[in-house]
Amino acid sequence: MRSTLNNPFVPGSDTVPEVWAGRGEEISDFHRQVRPRRLAGAYERGRVLIGEPGIGKSVLASRIAAEAREAGDLVLPSLRIPRGGDPIALLAGVVADAVSAYSLGERVGSMATGLLDRITAIRAGVTVTLQGAPAGVPHRELTLALSALARTAMDDGRLLVVHIDEVQNVDRTEHMSQLLVALGDVMAETAEGTDAAGNPHERHLPVAVTLTGLWSFVDGATRAAGATFARRFKAYHLGPLEDVDIRTALAPFTSDGWPILTDDGPAVVTASADAVQMLLEAVCGDPFLFQLVGQAAWNASTGPVIDRADVAAGIREVATEMTHHAERTLERLPRAERDLLDALLSLPGEQRTLTAAGRELGKTPQQVATTAKRLEMRSIIRRGRPIAVTSRVTEALIGGRWPTAPDEDARGR
Repeated sequence: MRSTLNNPFVPGSDTVPEVWAGRGEEISDFHRQVRPRRLAGAYERGRVLIGEPGIGKSVLASRIAAEAREAGDLVLPSLRIPRGGDPIALLAGVVADAVSAYSLGERVGSMATGLLDRITAIRAGVTVTLQGAPAGVPHRELTLALSALARTAMDDGRLLVVHIDEVQNVDRTEHMSQLLVALGDVMAETAEGTDAAGNPHERHLPVAVTLTGLWSFVDGATRAAGATFARRFKAYHLGPLEDVDIRTALAPFTSDGWPILTDDGPAVVTASADAVQMLLEAVCGDPFLFQLVGQAAWNASTGPVIDRADVAAGIREVATEMTHHAERTLERLPRAERDLLDALLSLPGEQRTLTAAGRELGKTPQQVATTAKRLEMRSIIRRGRPIAVTSRVTEALIGGRWPTAPDEDARGR
């Protein structure tokens, strides 16, 4: 019955898993705020999804893009920026490919004469003089190309959706500035339209931009664009999932069952209550670990019920990858942040204050305040009295409470 072919859990950022947990606020924001306002010609800022690796930024943007595509919108392929890559040239390539794939060359018409030639020139790093664009300003040429696509989408009553991933890899300030200006300008551009009575109005182009990356991107964007970045983009800092999010995602397994197709026809897979509880405790609210352990537990046997022994076997199967995933977060922390985190975790929960942690480090609360703010930006802690450690994965790893599967849950398979 259960097999790798019908497994609905998918760890990683490249595929939207069928078993989806949480992020209702961000998804609702797109459907209730961003999409309707941009389609109506009202201005709405772009969105930035920030968080640590594995927290689900890219897959969340992919889910939003997939739902926009289902609604008939013009969705550009997601662009993932490699380290050191030129974002203007790379995004230009995506635009050129979209124009070709959607056969839009004729429709952009005089609005973007020579569009593909411009894009090719940008990709090749050639400085060119173009009608309607200053000489040698690639980001302005890219704005015109995006504008042409957005106007085409507007004619069809559709939204143009742009997603750029791994934006923290834009490591040159001038590249970051150019990218933010190009995207900001096309979001701010207007076109003349009419209302139901035939009165003329200026309408913002229907384009929605989502950027995803590590939280350090905000520092780079602020340096490159200053207050302009905050005016044109709204940031969501993604943290761990709540247990209720995971329980809700698993609700089909504990009610009517998760539907699958087998060689014998339709069937359902359920999960026992103690299996769900063990999975919750093992993944510590981490989206990547939820998919990783869920996938392994599904594959642990072929029966119609995922039980505690399946989850235990799954944990043992992926134990090394789980540990490496948690360790990567700690390895990326600068020394000052790791020292403060260790100091906080050495204290009883109710005593976790900046004063107490600073005392452990021989520093004043003022001296560690900036470091604490950066840990909060990473969604590792939440400042208050006392300070809460919101990253349960980090707390479990450092505190010696890392999840393991007890041997008594093993089956003789």
